[in-house]
Amino acid sequence: MNAPDTDLRLNELLAAHLDTLIRGDRLAARPLAASAPAELRDLMNLAARLDETFAPVLPSAAFMTRLRAEFVQDQTSGAFMLRWRKLPPRYQAVAKFGGATLTVGLMLLAARRALGLASNTRARQQPVSDPVLSG
Repeated sequence: MNAPDTDLRLNELLAAHLDTLIRGDRLAARPLAASAPAELRDLMNLAARLDETFAPVLPSAAFMTRLRAEFVQDQTSGAFMLRWRKLPPRYQAVAKFGGATLTVGLMLLAARRALGLASNTRARQQPVSDPVLSG
């Protein structure tokens, strides 16, 4: 079996394993081929041990209420600006530079498009002379 086939089978196995975990089902012991990489064996063994050891925990109603209130408050108050002010100055500078770069890039794209539309309009407005008729 070549490497792409092996990678595809490993990806499918891991995806099935993840789907099982997401559904909340217990993990079934999946036999692995003797040729399976040691990393995969270790990963599957760790997942099985964690599944056996830990029980799912749901967040408390108080936590969910507090979390919901924080999200709603963040949207209505100046929490974003408060977080922005707490960022280190170099992060603020990088974010500003990134925003400026994005703005300039969008302006250049808009100007290029406008110039392209203007040149297309001018090209349509110029009369086309027929060499047979003008000669």
